[in-house]
Amino acid sequence: MARCGGAIMGAGTKVQQELGVEDDADALYNWVKTCVNQNYELCPDDIIRTYAEHSGENVNWLQQMCTDYCGRDLFELGMAVENEGAQGNEATGDGGNGVTAGCLNAVGCEYDKFGISKAEAVARSHWAHSEGNAANSGPELFEPLYENINGKIKDGVISAEFKTALSKFITDEDGTVIGVVATTDSGSINIKATKGVMLATGGYCASDDMKMKFCQEALPYTTYMCYDCEGDGINAAMSIGADLYNMCNFYPIEVAQVYQYDPQYNDVFNSWLNMDDEGYMEVPAMNMAECHGGVRINTDAQVLDINGNPIPHLYASGNDVGTNIFGIPGNYPGCGCYVSFAFAYGRIAGQKLAAETAAE
Repeated sequence: MARCGGAIMGAGTKVQQELGVEDDADALYNWVKTCVNQNYELCPDDIIRTYAEHSGENVNWLQQMCTDYCGRDLFELGMAVENEGAQGNEATGDGGNGVTAGCLNAVGCEYDKFGISKAEAVARSHWAHSEGNAANSGPELFEPLYENINGKIKDGVISAEFKTALSKFITDEDGTVIGVVATTDSGSINIKATKGVMLATGGYCASDDMKMKFCQEALPYTTYMCYDCEGDGINAAMSIGADLYNMCNFYPIEVAQVYQYDPQYNDVFNSWLNMDDEGYMEVPAMNMAECHGGVRINTDAQVLDINGNPIPHLYASGNDVGTNIFGIPGNYPGCGCYVSFAFAYGRIAGQKLAAETAAE
């Protein structure tokens, strides 16, 4: 999210309602199903349906969190209203398909290949407002989560451990995940999982070994994403019987690009962003934005084994999940859908984990 453009997709949100855009979960479900499963069954229907039903509330949740923890508006509604930002506003410069001012639009998809024009597309991509008016506002989209976590650490609700890399899962005789082995600067440690483990290690885009095993087409590509995303979580899950899916699917960037962010975030997210003093970050040619293969999950975000059964107390979301809504390059449902997928199943996993019975 720190490196993305700054969009999160949602249907039936407060932003859409305030700007006169009619949308709901059913419409988003139909659209994602059209894109992702047009030629291939890349994502189960129930996964798409659950995603669509949670997408709107998650955008609202993030919007409120920004107000509570950052003291600012996440989306710039005022400017959109001033520009009469309803559907069909040609002044937006995006074909009239959205609102305006980096607030709400429908971009990031080749709509014509699905039989509709760009002007007919529903505006679902919610764009965070860049405080420094930079071209990309991914850090602003992530900041509410960052400040929420920091607040809970300060209050003693949770703790954060760094340089603690996942090595493998610990299971009991019934195959229930009861902890992990992690590697630290001082050696390996065992960490007990009272209720379960959430797998969110960022995929394998930085691992040539994983590319060699699962997706040799990706070998010529480097990554501008997190250099620690080497498939540790996927490998650990596979070793306890997790089923993998969609492993050779990634988003290629063929030509060099330059992204711009608010330079203040270089100090905050310096492990994710590598920008100059003016906020510009260069991405060389032959790069991969992210990989899209990983474990299978069900609608409760539980990781499934090779027989389709949940692995008890193991959950996953984000780039570690292969049954996701990204589709193949060119069938992407629109900007912000992958971020909102991580939100949908990340929050589901959190709720299910909280309700789990504590392991003895």
